[in-house]
Amino acid sequence: SSVTNDAPATFPVGTTPVTWTVTDVNGNINICQHDVIVTDTGAPVINCPPAITVSCITEVPNPYADYSAFEVAGGSATDNVGIDESSFALVSEVDDMLTCPKTITRTYKIADTGGEEATCSQLIIVHDQTAPVITTIAGSLDRNISCDDATGLQDALALEPVAIDNCATPVISLVSDV
Repeated sequence: SSVTNDAPATFPVGTTPVTWTVTDVNGNINICQHDVIVTDTGAPVINCPPAITVSCITEVPNPYADYSAFEVAGGSATDNVGIDESSFALVSEVDDMLTCPKTITRTYKIADTGGEEATCSQLIIVHDQTAPVITTIAGSLDRNISCDDATGLQDALALEPVAIDNCATPVISLVSDV
């Protein structure tokens, strides 16, 4: 006698019919069928890549275009029934509206093959710690004028040093005229 079935090694989410065949020693056969129903009630687990710190707003990378780019950057997602990579998406991007440092929070989501979703958030911190550099040669803006030379005084006050910055055009202001 023998008992056999056509059940798969693992069952996918959903309904899978399983057929049982029983054969006795005389060759008599009986067949019956039942359904195995697998449901997915557990959300996937998603881990965002680590926080990114840049100096300038122009250095903020674009959001991840797809799950593959997300993984290359250090992100991951797992689930007991499988991940639907095509469901990967940027949900939101929130800017704290501060400056130096500025924090941008990007929230991503992914679903498993059963439709359950999970999210994670990645921080992007913009923090310029490089001071601007004055490139004007010291003393090159010095002028000797007499107290009654109004035009010379205006001309001297109109002179500005040249400066560069790694992120933006620096603001130059007169701190003292003494």
